[in-house]
Order: sequence, then structure tokens, then C-alpha cells
Amino acid sequence: MKKVYLVRHGESEHNAICGTPEVDEDNDPFLFDSCLSKLGREQVADLTARVKASELKPDLIVSSPLSRALETAQAFSHFTGVPFVVHPWARERVDTACDLGTPTPLLKEKWSTVFPTADFSLLSEDLWFYAPNSDTNLSNYQEQFKQEAWKEPFELVQERIAQLKEWIKNHEAKEIVVVGHSAYFKEWLNAPSKMPNCHIHETTL
Repeated sequence: MKKVYLVRHGESEHNAICGTPEVDEDNDPFLFDSCLSKLGREQVADLTARVKASELKPDLIVSSPLSRALETAQAFSHFTGVPFVVHPWARERVDTACDLGTPTPLLKEKWSTVFPTADFSLLSEDLWFYAPNSDTNLSNYQEQFKQEAWKEPFELVQERIAQLKEWIKNHEAKEIVVVGHSAYFKEWLNAPSKMPNCHIHETTL
């Protein structure tokens, strides 16, 4: 039996702006790979303090490749020597522009200094997020999404969740942190509502 801690990222700039008078909840502000808001960074600081005060001792940290998740994963960066895997199967369901991530080479360049031992090898050098059209690539995905936004089918998200669960089961680690997203974890847990920002949910596999 493995102990798994699901951790939702802190508030993103997308979360902060949607539902305000300036941006209706149904309108996409097109904040591609949105990073954390000021409140989100404060939530991560609080999360860091909670983790340090807890008895949590992971032997594997897994993070979505989306920037808001990687920023949140810094709450666990003091666990030196613990394998850190940036895993495409942990990414959020594509619903708005914030769910389309940064190309792998730029991601490595930005985050390798923060997480020197991070393993990015599971990420494709091309698109690692969902895109339905075969002609979508790193040079045109943002423009294509602005012209005709697409949404990832829930069955594909459920398939990814099953794949990640199996991957974790087959890994030698016994205590695993997964830093990810609200819609993704809602599907994982078959929950009636989304997880709050920087919440830790303990489960087993």
C-alpha cells in the first residue's frame, strides 16, 4: 500500500482574474501557462511552513509540468535527494489557455536551476499537452487556440489518471507527493467538488 499526497497548486493569475468584473467566468483571458498570483505565492509560503511542521517525508515528488504546479512544488524543495519527476500525465485537463504549457526546452531552462535534480525526460520535446489537430505544433498552438479553443475529453483525462496511478504503483517509492490541479484531482477522487488551492489530500494506492 502506497501513501499518496495530492496537492493542488496555489491560486494562479487565471484563477484570480476569472469571475472579476473585468473578466466573466465564461470568457478565457488567454493567460497561457498561467503562473501563480500574489495570493498564490502567499499560499505556497504557508504550504511550505505546514509541510515543514508536518511528519510528511516523501521519497518521490511528482509534479505537473504546468508552471503553477511547478511553482507550488517549491514547497517540497527542502526534501533534498528525493527524486523529482515532472510528469505529463499529471497535467490539468485542457479547458482554457492556462492549461497549455510551456515548451519543454524553455521549461527545462527555467526550472532546472530551481530543481537541479528534476527529471524532465518523460516530456515530449514537442507538445506534451492535449491538442486535437495533427498540424498543431510549438509555433502555432497559441494562435490556433485563440482562433478555435478546444477542450480535452474527460475520457482522456481519466485514461491519464489511470496511467499515472499504475506508474506510481510500479515505482519503488512508498510515500509520494503529486502536485497538480483541481479538475484532474476531482476526476482522480471522483469528488463532488474541486480541491481548494494548496490543499493536501492524503490517499492510498
